[in-house]
Amino acid sequence: LLCLVKGNTAANAFSVKISRDEPVSELKKAIKTEKAPEFDNFPADRLKLWKVPISDDHDDQLRNLSLEDSDELLAIRKISKYFPDSPPEEHIRVLVSPRPTVRGYYSLQFYREPETNEWIQVECRC
Repeated sequence: LLCLVKGNTAANAFSVKISRDEPVSELKKAIKTEKAPEFDNFPADRLKLWKVPISDDHDDQLRNLSLEDSDELLAIRKISKYFPDSPPEEHIRVLVSPRPTVRGYYSLQFYREPETNEWIQVECRC
């Protein structure tokens, strides 16, 4: 399957070899492996994949593509559910987007000091 990371042009497309009998979750793992080290900092299940039938010479379509949830590939379904036949050559079939990962947050807490009756602010970066 020819794949492309969202925001890139067809010149950056890459191929992933995988059986159509595998679930989409295995395709996510194969894409993560193929895109190492770029995709090393998050698990494969954080990838979102969409089915897109776009010829490799249509970068304008890739830039202006509107992604619908109905086009998203579900991890539990077999690849053959989305691609029952061999894909045509030179067509990008899967658009890949890594979901953002939360790396941390700030927590502000206030409490009143009993002896002085003053409010104290405690900041925690987790």
